[in-house]
Amino acid sequence: MSELEKNQATAVARVLIVDDEEGMRNYLSVVLGKAGHDCAEAADGEQACAKLAKEPFDVVIEDLKMPRLDGLGVLRRIREDYPETAVVVMTAFSTWETAVEAMRLGAFNYIRKPFDNDEIRNIVGRAAEVVQSRRAHRLEDEPFIYRQIIGNSPGIRQVQDLVRRV
Repeated sequence: MSELEKNQATAVARVLIVDDEEGMRNYLSVVLGKAGHDCAEAADGEQACAKLAKEPFDVVIEDLKMPRLDGLGVLRRIREDYPETAVVVMTAFSTWETAVEAMRLGAFNYIRKPFDNDEIRNIVGRAAEVVQSRRAHRLEDEPFIYRQIIGNSPGIRQVQDLVRRV
């Protein structure tokens, strides 16, 4: 299978790119946009959390070292508030300890900068496939009324949980 066919086989995703370096955000937006993904950007962890509260994302690609709220802090919040969202942690300052901690907290993948364009496209494509497959299987098992409640905010999830219990 050619590289083009591999990229076409992966799911298209809503991707949030979180990095305090504007150049890196722009670069990833172009690389992933060319692969068909719909990208949004955030300059730090707090901004990322605000965007996640307003709209759902399949995949978050985040830098580890950022001001205000670092990558591990964002990862913790995403796991707590948006458990279906896949998180890819990237860093230029990799240590075994941070890699292990990120994976322990539930990161989908952990990559070092600089990375290969095909590598990041493939990782995001695989993450999107996993997320979308989990959502599809979960929805098949839910009652019809539950599937009609759309959203991913904490409030909406509380309503969904209440409906599921009833």
